[in-house]
Amino acid sequence: MTAGSGELLVSARGPRAAVSVAGRLVPDPAGPVAPELVAALLARIGLADPAGPGAGPVVATWVAPDGSWVNGPLRGRHTVTAARHIGAAARAAHRARRLREIETELRELRAALQERARRRAQLAERRTAIQHTTCGPLRDPPR
Repeated sequence: MTAGSGELLVSARGPRAAVSVAGRLVPDPAGPVAPELVAALLARIGLADPAGPGAGPVVATWVAPDGSWVNGPLRGRHTVTAARHIGAAARAAHRARRLREIETELRELRAALQERARRRAQLAERRTAIQHTTCGPLRDPPR
């Protein structure tokens, strides 16, 4: 893999983890990256039991089932209710959820647009009524 501007890359170089995520994850053969490369990358990401002895493998990058992770000097913990990016089914489910959210947002925006159009029509009627009760047409204010 080669880097473009602003891209983050991973490398399949370096030691393999004694226990890696490759035991739980498999490359998607239909994915955009060669399955062999993905398998080599997964073999270098350790799978840890943070409650167990050593609290993490001896590789620079590891993750644990509880959401904790280490990547070189960085460490943290992140949890999600459901997988979003790992596996075709998880990606499809996440995409379907997001499409439903977008549909809801679009309905709300359409309703707001209709309300603004209704309010503008009311204001235009009011302006016309005011014009008829004054000595002449109202002019637009100078800009």
